[in-house]
Amino acid sequence: MRLHPTALTLMTLMLAACGGGDKSSGGGSGVPTTPVATPHDLIIKPAMGYVDKANVTVKRLDGSIIGSAVTVNGQATVTVPAGVDSVLIEVTGGADSKYFEEAANAMQNLPAAFSMRAMTLVSSDKQIVTVTPLTEFAVNIAMGIMGGVHKYSIIQGNDYIGRYFDIDNILTPPLQIDELTDYSGLSIETLPSKHAGKYALLLTAASQYASTQTGTTANATVRWTQEMSADFLNDGLINNTTAVTYNAGNIPNGLKIALQYFRAAQLNPTGVILPTHPTNPSLDIEAYYTGFIFKVANRINSGDYLTDVGPGIDTSNVTIPRISANIVAADLLGLTGTFTGKNIENKECKVTVSSDGLITIAESGVTVYSQKFDGGNEDTRIQTFNSAGILVTQYLQARSSIESKKSLFAGYGSAGLLLAGVTDEVKDEKTEVVSKVVSSGCYITTAP
Repeated sequence: MRLHPTALTLMTLMLAACGGGDKSSGGGSGVPTTPVATPHDLIIKPAMGYVDKANVTVKRLDGSIIGSAVTVNGQATVTVPAGVDSVLIEVTGGADSKYFEEAANAMQNLPAAFSMRAMTLVSSDKQIVTVTPLTEFAVNIAMGIMGGVHKYSIIQGNDYIGRYFDIDNILTPPLQIDELTDYSGLSIETLPSKHAGKYALLLTAASQYASTQTGTTANATVRWTQEMSADFLNDGLINNTTAVTYNAGNIPNGLKIALQYFRAAQLNPTGVILPTHPTNPSLDIEAYYTGFIFKVANRINSGDYLTDVGPGIDTSNVTIPRISANIVAADLLGLTGTFTGKNIENKECKVTVSSDGLITIAESGVTVYSQKFDGGNEDTRIQTFNSAGILVTQYLQARSSIESKKSLFAGYGSAGLLLAGVTDEVKDEKTEVVSKVVSSGCYITTAP
């Protein structure tokens, strides 16, 4: 089992408090000794891009202030008194505070009302800690679902967000980006720098994602941080369906598309040439940009493509990423109601979608099928996204838990519900090939 770095730090502190398991010192006298607590300098590096002249305050977990400083050249140092082994760090804006906004390719004012925090154990002198949107999310996780900030929630909260966004250690600073040309020099040869580069790219994509969602580059990262922080504080999940700066159901794909948008729309027009020679660096940075995979909450923008997505959706000249997940009633929220369309024989049909996931299909006034989206081990979810990373089309197919040889399917796009129906499985006993045919379906043109 791999222990998270913060967990190792806590173990070190606990061992130190017990004398490290060594019952003697001073030539084996057998007299127990107590380690002498000493002050530690904490080096704090905020990152959203590069952050300049921001206010940094370090607090004990009871809220009392230990010390304050202003970042110079992207960092600040605060001395933590002897005996303090865990702290809460807060970064706020001031009159002269600025940060590099990737979406705008420019330094922008860091608003005075903006706050971004990190929580950490303190174990060594000159310990470096970053404060980023992700560390702010971790603090809100601790406050929202872990009973506040304490030693246990420091470890668990930071680890939770690290796993959520697939970042190795959210307290380790991302590579510093304070101008666009810094991207062309990202070093991703060694594992530590690769992780730091991935962290920087994630923040870049978040900035672009927020910008494309809202149509403005003004304080895109600030707004995304504030909105997503509130979402995490609520229940520990990204599930705010009314979010402005992100789409809760499409974070992985949205971030990747935003990063590709950044690469195409921001880097090329400025004349920045990314090195592509295999020895400069040994890993191709351009491929790293365009092929970057985002993983959020164990959902990944998969490269597993499915072209046969069932009836009613034209997949010519497109590739659609498949996201494996059990399909439940909540996947249909926003589509509840009754819709009129045409069936396969071009006769009138109606589809009624209930909030509990029940879909009922009626043809010529007679119910021909009624089944819930209730999850299963062979469910399929197929999605397409526009250039801004917004979900525009979705096809869902859920194996019926009642009728084992039937599957319920539904799909919708920007125009509304596209189809709903049921498929039968037909097995060729000679070839053992299973095919699926539509036994009933209703094609809808009316938007929900």
